[in-house]
Amino acid sequence: MKLTKTTILLLSSLLVFGCNDSSDDDTETETTDTTETTETTETTYSQSALIADNDSSDTGELRYKMDSALSAATLSLSLMYASDEDETAKITLFGSSAANDHRLAEILIDSDDAPSGEGYVGISLKGNQTVSGTNEDDIYLTEVAADTWVDISLTWDISTLTYYVTIDGTQYASQTTHILDIDDDNIFGEVTSEVYETSEDASYFSVRISTDSGTASSTTPLYIDDINLTSAETEILSDDFEGYETNYALGTGDDENDPYHSNSYSATVSDAQNATE
Repeated sequence: MKLTKTTILLLSSLLVFGCNDSSDDDTETETTDTTETTETTETTYSQSALIADNDSSDTGELRYKMDSALSAATLSLSLMYASDEDETAKITLFGSSAANDHRLAEILIDSDDAPSGEGYVGISLKGNQTVSGTNEDDIYLTEVAADTWVDISLTWDISTLTYYVTIDGTQYASQTTHILDIDDDNIFGEVTSEVYETSEDASYFSVRISTDSGTASSTTPLYIDDINLTSAETEILSDDFEGYETNYALGTGDDENDPYHSNSYSATVSDAQNATE
């Protein structure tokens, strides 16, 4: 069939209009949500160290030996003393040996020293030791409520033979020791009123309850938590006891992260109390 010029023009117009007609186009555009959801995990703190003493042959103790002796540093920790306990708790800083004749400073926590009586415990700084084996009077610091966490720190500077005690953020006392040059083999050989204390750098600290021959009155006499040891802004030790299994015996070395000395005794990880916020 032969198409006329008019027919060809009409068909061309229809094709053009048909190609440009998008009124029936139902194409949908997909959008992708790129918003990221961040999950926040809240850390739960639930453990501390329980120092007990139900054996009259040894003392409940957590002991730590420093890798290198420190001439100046700060030891801080949180402590809870039981209201039904009557034995003395001690935080002691030692020199080259964890023995009394190498004691540098000692904080005493005892219910008998609290002026307010029952429900409180007194905190004192032990008096300097004399050559004859006696002590100067202890320095009374303050009293705190029993069964309550208290923050205690001991700061020392061997170069000035000075020790500072801070309790719940308040500095209560300082002590300056007096040095005598005495042979180590005959340290109590002279009877004199002069005071002796070692001037060696600190190598040990310990937290103890009761004595070698005594036992604690309570089955849970002393809890400690949040131990920190720093020197010149360098962290030497930090322990909140969260990284151990409950009831783990500290100082045994069974946990590779356990930094405590093998002479620690009856110091276990407990989930009964916790001071960490």
